[in-house]
Amino acid sequence: MRRAPRDGLRESQNGGVYIVKKRNHFLTGFGVVMLITMVLVLGASNTPAQQTQKPDPRRAKVLAAFEQTRRTLVETSSPDDVVKDFELARRQIQSGDVDQALISLGRTMSREARKPTFRVLWASFDRIVQEYEKFDQAILFMQELVILHPNLADPRAGLAAAYGEYASAFERAQPPNLPEVIRYANLSLQHLDVALALEPDNFMARLGRGITYSYSPGGLKGAEEDFKQLLVLQVMQKHPWYPYQMVYFYYADTLKRHDKRERAAEILRLGLTYYPLDENLKKELEGISRTSARNTSK
Repeated sequence: MRRAPRDGLRESQNGGVYIVKKRNHFLTGFGVVMLITMVLVLGASNTPAQQTQKPDPRRAKVLAAFEQTRRTLVETSSPDDVVKDFELARRQIQSGDVDQALISLGRTMSREARKPTFRVLWASFDRIVQEYEKFDQAILFMQELVILHPNLADPRAGLAAAYGEYASAFERAQPPNLPEVIRYANLSLQHLDVALALEPDNFMARLGRGITYSYSPGGLKGAEEDFKQLLVLQVMQKHPWYPYQMVYFYYADTLKRHDKRERAAEILRLGLTYYPLDENLKKELEGISRTSARNTSK
């Protein structure tokens, strides 16, 4: 596996020098750090292109994510140039030109870096990165965005996600490359911290850090603090297209993994009062209920 360029960013939120400190956390599970976007592909139907192309599971997943992103762009009345570049990237994916699709998406993401549209486009960009393992390209692109926009939280959160996903890839390798897992995991967490210093209410960074902490030894307290903060942000009032139901899902998953199943069930039931049709929340609650019933019958 190729190694992405080392992080050389040292900007601070006040224009000075931000000293990146090493951490000793051994963090795992980074594939889930930015799976907040996975909900974007649920329920998306196959497009005609998917039906005519030679079956390719990766392409099908990417196109499903593109379809949901397209709907969101339409619903939020995105500018014509954004839609134009997005549609170009979709056609490039259909033809198998993955690298050009990333370039096309990157071009419009750069223009939209200061707007909520960035997060919507990032969902499809990140799906390509994960399915085709384009971690080097993602890290380079996000590093460039951070250099151009050192005081914006979203590009920082995107860079943190790219580092986290690379850490996950090193963890899945045979044999796992643990030094690289730790290195990229720490880079991910460091940039999440910077993003939250810049914008404490940033949804991408807050959820990403909460999930990251949840996989860190001794990180439960930090994870719960981030999840609780998310529950009071009222993000949906400003950005109704956010996958906000995933806050409840990952908070409950964190509690479950730390043997706090009763509390996890409470969080899921709370989530279902706002998202009664969400299948992920339903299945998670059903699973916890079955486990609790088995334990009670023993």
